[in-house]
Amino acid sequence: MTKPVITPNLGTLSQFRAPSMTATIMVCTHYRYAINQPSCGKRGGEALLLSLREAATGTDVAVEASCCFGRCTEGAVVRIAPGGTFYHGVIVDDAPNIVRAAKLFAAAIDVVE
Repeated sequence: MTKPVITPNLGTLSQFRAPSMTATIMVCTHYRYAINQPSCGKRGGEALLLSLREAATGTDVAVEASCCFGRCTEGAVVRIAPGGTFYHGVIVDDAPNIVRAAKLFAAAIDVVE
């Protein structure tokens, strides 16, 4: 006598889909205090962090302060994570465009997954 094959009800594929991807904008706010050493903190990193948080309000984009990316001469530096673009020489006025780019990045990751 053979045993019956029991197939569990797996539902639809959409029930097992991962939640939508959320992009995180990481902003370097690191200060190097020597007079002749550039840093993102000296180039407006903290003001940029506040501006990005304001621009991201009401979206799925998270904004976090970050430690040094090692690109101090190119600051202020921002990165879209996970694995996204680095932006160099960013200023406060760039905040809406970076939030827009983060939303597009998250949507693109969502499509691939």
